[in-house]
Amino acid sequence: MPKTVHRAWFVAGALCFTAVLGVSNAIAQVVYPKTFSSITKIDCAADGRIHIFDEHGSEFVPPAEQDQVGCADAEIATNKQAAGWLVNYKNCCTSYPVPLALVIYQPGKPLLKLGNELMLGEWHFLDGGKRVAFYSNTVHPNGPGRYELHDVKTGRLLDKWSGDVGKNSPQWMNAFDRP
Repeated sequence: MPKTVHRAWFVAGALCFTAVLGVSNAIAQVVYPKTFSSITKIDCAADGRIHIFDEHGSEFVPPAEQDQVGCADAEIATNKQAAGWLVNYKNCCTSYPVPLALVIYQPGKPLLKLGNELMLGEWHFLDGGKRVAFYSNTVHPNGPGRYELHDVKTGRLLDKWSGDVGKNSPQWMNAFDRP
């Protein structure tokens, strides 16, 4: 083949590769917008999807989780750099959906999905949004609940507690309702 044909194939290949990269970057920016510098509002809409807004009124709607039927308990961390919500799923044994995942959004980062295959209940951001804690139990509790503390940046489990909230429970559990 002449050099001009090789060069044409190389240029065409480079353009295709660039086009694919452009699409990938566009998708990544839509899914994880980097332009949000401060989260000011989060809503769980009637369609079961979360809508997140920044200080300029820009809106971000994260993709729904597979089999998601709704959302609940949306909150913004006090540092305004993280927002979270519970994701509801159909449940075989109840007439209502149950929250099985806690999703954390941070501008410019992948969504963080937490859970432990139990129904999630009360949850809180701690330390301005650096850590998150949640309570989980069976749908119709028949024993002590489980509490977990996670790092928001990494999702790493920092601590856990099984039992009731009381004077012997870890200090990070002070955010939860006490009997």
